[in-house]
Amino acid sequence: MQALASRPLTIKDIARLAGVAKSTVSEVLNNNCRLQVSKATCEKVKKVIAEHHYEPQSFARALSTGRTYQLGFLVSSKAVPGLANVYYGTALAGVEAVCTERGYRCVVTCCDLSDAENFIVPDKLRRRCVDALVLAGTISAEAASTIRKLGIPVCTVGTSLDNSILKIRGYTRTTYAMVFEHFHKNGHRRVLMIFDNEEGREESLAAMDTVNAAHPGEPLMIEFASDYRDTEDCSESSEFQRGIRFAERLAKTPFEDRATAVMGNDQICSGFIQTAFANNLQCPRDFSIVSSCDSPLCKWAAVPISAIENHILQHGRIAAGLMIDLLEKCRTEKEVIRIARQEQDNVELVVRASDGSVPELKKKKGSGK
Repeated sequence: MQALASRPLTIKDIARLAGVAKSTVSEVLNNNCRLQVSKATCEKVKKVIAEHHYEPQSFARALSTGRTYQLGFLVSSKAVPGLANVYYGTALAGVEAVCTERGYRCVVTCCDLSDAENFIVPDKLRRRCVDALVLAGTISAEAASTIRKLGIPVCTVGTSLDNSILKIRGYTRTTYAMVFEHFHKNGHRRVLMIFDNEEGREESLAAMDTVNAAHPGEPLMIEFASDYRDTEDCSESSEFQRGIRFAERLAKTPFEDRATAVMGNDQICSGFIQTAFANNLQCPRDFSIVSSCDSPLCKWAAVPISAIENHILQHGRIAAGLMIDLLEKCRTEKEVIRIARQEQDNVELVVRASDGSVPELKKKKGSGK
């Protein structure tokens, strides 16, 4: 005990004093006990930490290891409105919380990750001023490849088109199947998906097949935003504007030819509903809509929007914690991948007023006019 008092405690010391593995101490420091650690073990580790006043010493660690003890958070400038986006701001809050708890600094920056031609490696990354990186927003395969060449641990809480990037948050076919089954149960057979990444398209189609296999003779059909070039060619930088454009299209389409269910992110849904109302369309009377992510925009909209609750604050925490675990060798790469995959399906559908049964009355009357 005297030897310990003569130097700062390490995570290894805490693990030995508590009689647990280093990875267990890491779970407690990350506040991720629900994943692997029992409540009793968690409390035991916390007691040891409190008794010995343990705090990660980033300056001392930096001198001895040559690392910066800085974690980068890089958000795509296409994530409107950038760092003010509630979704990614919440993820950042989770990342920063874990960085503080683990004795790291969080370095935040913004650049275009969705376009290979516009992507320039930020100066702090090029000079290796961060030890690991958490990405947010849509990341092109080319940008992801460039970032991987930096040789540091990288993960994303957004959408990466490069499957070699570790994903903490991902819309798997299980997630989409949950939403499609909900739509199918309410009588919808035609769904418009307003997003533009290939991974989401593939997972959606696989989920559609799963739902259709469970309901032979009552097939669900999916339309994708990218299939409508006249709308997508507007190249709107704002997700709100994309929602507006597709609501205008819906209003001009005869009822028998239109999708009765819509899915997009919170900003797309908000723009869609606003414009639909201006064109005398109401939800769920004329269409149902579900957001791919829950946020205050969904909860406090004039018509509260049904949404997928994907626990983004916790995902931010897990992303930062796993990156630090890799850096400190508390977990193997295989363990990190397993935990990340567990989180991808940790979602639920929050049903609110924006969706309901397919408008049967109008269906019988054709266009309803």
